[in-house]
Amino acid sequence: MKRYSVLYLLKGQYQHVTCQTLQEAQRVLDQLHVDSKRQAVGIYDGQNQTVSLDAGYSADVNKKQLVTIAEAVRRRDSNWYPTEQVGRLSYFA
Repeated sequence: MKRYSVLYLLKGQYQHVTCQTLQEAQRVLDQLHVDSKRQAVGIYDGQNQTVSLDAGYSADVNKKQLVTIAEAVRRRDSNWYPTEQVGRLSYFA
C-alpha cells in the first residue's frame, strides 16, 4: 500500500488519493485547491500514522479523529477490486 493519502471532502464524505511520495501528495493537494467540488483536508502519512492539515481546512474534527478516518478510508478502498480482477459472477454461492 502506498505511504501517503491526500484526504479531501466530496459531498460531505471523506475520500482520498494514495501517493508514493510526499512531493506527489503535495502536488495532489495543490490540485484540490482549484477544484470547487472538493475541499482539501490534509495529507495522511501511513507509516507514522500522522495527519498534516491543509491551511484552508477548518472543521470540528481533531487530528486523532482524522487519523482514524484516514485509516478507515484506506482500509475500505484496499478491499475494492478492479473489474478485471473479478471473476465470472454466479447466482449461486
